Amino acid sequence: FNINTEGKIANAKQKLLSSLKNTTANDEEGVTQKLLLSELEESKEKINKLESLNSALLHRASKLEKASEIILEQKDEMESKIAMMTAELRSAKAESDHLSLQLKENDASLQEMQMEIDLVTKASVLNSKKANESRMTFQKTDTKYVQDLEAKVTALTEWALASAEAKQLAMEHARGLETKLRELEQKIRTSDQNGLLLPSDGVGTNSKLEYDSNNFSSRDRKLWTEQSSLVVGAGMEGSYVVEYQTSNEAHQLKEGELILLRWKFDLTPSDMDICFSIYKGKYEHKKWDKADSLILNRTVLGGGGGDIEGAFAVQNACTLVWSNTHSWVRPRTVKFVVEVYAVTE
Repeated sequence: FNINTEGKIANAKQKLLSSLKNTTANDEEGVTQKLLLSELEESKEKINKLESLNSALLHRASKLEKASEIILEQKDEMESKIAMMTAELRSAKAESDHLSLQLKENDASLQEMQMEIDLVTKASVLNSKKANESRMTFQKTDTKYVQDLEAKVTALTEWALASAEAKQLAMEHARGLETKLRELEQKIRTSDQNGLLLPSDGVGTNSKLEYDSNNFSSRDRKLWTEQSSLVVGAGMEGSYVVEYQTSNEAHQLKEGELILLRWKFDLTPSDMDICFSIYKGKYEHKKWDKADSLILNRTVLGGGGGDIEGAFAVQNACTLVWSNTHSWVRPRTVKFVVEVYAVTE
């Protein structure tokens, strides 16, 4: 707008100059000069009006620029607020989804708890019914059954006392056997002869420990001797592990020698029987069921003895087992001696 007004003013000046030149050149044209002067004044007035309008427009334009800047700032603020509100909306949606999932899980857990409560309630009802029935049946039990139970309790008490006495007798008998064994070993050392347990077929009586020097060669040598005792309760099993200590120089085998295991045991009471087994390897209680056996469940009355080869083929050990599972009333006391020999083939 300023450019247009300046162009008009320049055009008016040019016209004025041209008219002045024409008036000076021609005096006759005075009237036209006056007209031109009046037009010049009118144009000046118009120029002043236009300049005032231009200044007013410039002021308004500056105001509009400031207003537009404020509007742009407000727009940016609104956009940032919209972005923040959008992010908050998304987080709120995520939280609402999470809460809905938790509500579903809580509902499922509540249903499971309700089912468990129902099952427990049913079980408690059944148990209470069974308890009432058992109480009724117990109340209806006759005196004869109670007397039978009392008799069984008395028998068990007597069995416990008898087992304690048998254990004491077994310990005393074991001490006596140890004393006799020491005496016999001393005699054998003094006479430079090797001792040997009396062999049997696995069935015997409460015979004492005996040696017979005619049953083995003078080249056979005894490696070591072990003796002990144990009480096998009614319906139970007892075991003893014999280990071959290869680290001992005295136990090393010479060329052409084999290991021979000899055993002998006595039972108390002597008129009772027991099942005897020998397993290859070292086993703990109830773990020898699948083991390789040398003797399996041999019934022995009163006591027995014997010898066998290859007892230390597995783990350099063997397990002796006495089973009293066939008796549910009376225990057994076992006193045994085990000897290991190196015999010539």
